[in-house]
Amino acid sequence: MKKVIVVIGSTLLIMLVAWHQSTVSVLLELFIAGHIPGTSITVPFWAMMAIYCLLITVVMTLYIEEAFAFRRDAKKLYSSRARMPRRRYGQI
Repeated sequence: MKKVIVVIGSTLLIMLVAWHQSTVSVLLELFIAGHIPGTSITVPFWAMMAIYCLLITVVMTLYIEEAFAFRRDAKKLYSSRARMPRRRYGQI
């Protein structure tokens, strides 16, 4: 399912760039200068920094959650092996 979303998103992005020659410059202007395309509105620098920090936090959180899920699944796989019950020496 994730591959389908990535392929569709990549295809749409390539079509968008091919359709409009200035798309790359508009995106760079949005991300670097904060100028919203089609308007005369400019986002303040502090809001752009907050958005950048939020995006970095979201990406890192998703990456770390994926790593923990992988470790948890690997741990479940190894812990599900057949084992002998532990001896309890508390009654000695």
